[in-house]
Amino acid sequence: MQLPSSFTLRMQNSLGTEYSDFEAALHTNPPISIHLHPRKIPSILFPEIDSTVPWYDQGRYLTARPNFTSDPCFHAGAYYVQEASSMVVHFIAKSLLKDVVSPVVLDACAAPGGKSTLLLSILNQQGILVSNEVIQSRVKSLLHNLIKWGYNNHVLTSSDTEKFSTIHNYFDLVLIDAPCSGEGLFRKDQDSIQEWSEHAADLCALRQKRILQNIIPCVKPEGHLIYSTCTYNNLENIEQVHELTTRGMDCVEFEILEKFGFTPIRKNRAIGYQAYPHKVKGEGFFISVLKQTEIVETKSIPAFGNKIKWNPDLTGWEKYADLENQTSFQHNGKYFGFPSDQIHHLETLASITRIIKAGTALGEIKHLEILPDFELSQSVCLSPDVQRSDLERETAIQYLQKNAIANESNLKGYQLISYKGLGLGWAKAIPGRMNNLLPSEYKIKSQYIR
Repeated sequence: MQLPSSFTLRMQNSLGTEYSDFEAALHTNPPISIHLHPRKIPSILFPEIDSTVPWYDQGRYLTARPNFTSDPCFHAGAYYVQEASSMVVHFIAKSLLKDVVSPVVLDACAAPGGKSTLLLSILNQQGILVSNEVIQSRVKSLLHNLIKWGYNNHVLTSSDTEKFSTIHNYFDLVLIDAPCSGEGLFRKDQDSIQEWSEHAADLCALRQKRILQNIIPCVKPEGHLIYSTCTYNNLENIEQVHELTTRGMDCVEFEILEKFGFTPIRKNRAIGYQAYPHKVKGEGFFISVLKQTEIVETKSIPAFGNKIKWNPDLTGWEKYADLENQTSFQHNGKYFGFPSDQIHHLETLASITRIIKAGTALGEIKHLEILPDFELSQSVCLSPDVQRSDLERETAIQYLQKNAIANESNLKGYQLISYKGLGLGWAKAIPGRMNNLLPSEYKIKSQYIR
């Protein structure tokens, strides 16, 4: 690994005698880690599980990197492959939300979705999460990961953060995992070294400042902002936090992070915590927590209009979904289930942002027949009475390759195809076989299986 000379000099000045340990860590293999879905954990995952991530009880280190693509549990959303240092978001967010009833949470720069899944696990079907991603090319991966995680109390938006500046005093918690220069990923992704430059870092700092300025007004008084990056650059980290402390926000200290190996970084009243790979079993990651102390003058929100057609009648859907506390709406011919007590938030968001998806797609009705949607197969709101066919691994792989599978039990109608009890998708059983209804965009190709 050939590190940029200006980066090396800066880190030497910052770390002093620790620099040699830091550099040595960058030449080791990066840890491999996942976090488990708290409601979808199967009895057996794979033998590579080694130990638990200290700051997240559902985080796991692996001894080697398995072929995730060939594991049906991965496709069922039983776990998310995520760098361990960033799982500290769960530890912090859970602490901040523990006394908040029905939290309203924003993940402002959400793709590819790992931190949104952490936040959804904390909410556990209470409150609402808004996952926003402005870069269109990144929305698809975010959408798929939210679908696999299976909660219906979320809204996926794709808007510039400026849109959120119009809803003042709104969110109990906002996470800004800001676009950054990516220095913390040098060990994990050496292409990031080639893309790095001081100029690029300066541009990132300007972009981060703009995002923060847009978001500050929408944090409730006494609400919190979590700011994080995967870089070591003070200009992108503690300097941004310091700027926020001059604008009426107070930093919140989490001294326990030091026991986990995170290093406190301070500037006047600003404090953040830095993960270094020679001190933490993970990649480079910076995180800081700020509390909103001022009340922003509330602007009037634009009229909602008739953007969503609510349809409370879900007769017939109970054979597929647990509809308790859900209300339905229709969009492009599909029925969606959404938490009844969060409707007002969806209506507010629809008036100011571009909504990609909200809740869980239940399916559609054609020729008086209910056709369950793929999203419902991944949902934690599945009916316990749904007809299902639980497959062995090899047959589950065949299904995920979108091949037809045998109907050996003379089943009829729509079947939830599952593996170890976890939903993979749907099939329609007819005499002799089951027609595979897995969406083509989610099928896995033969070259990725072993």
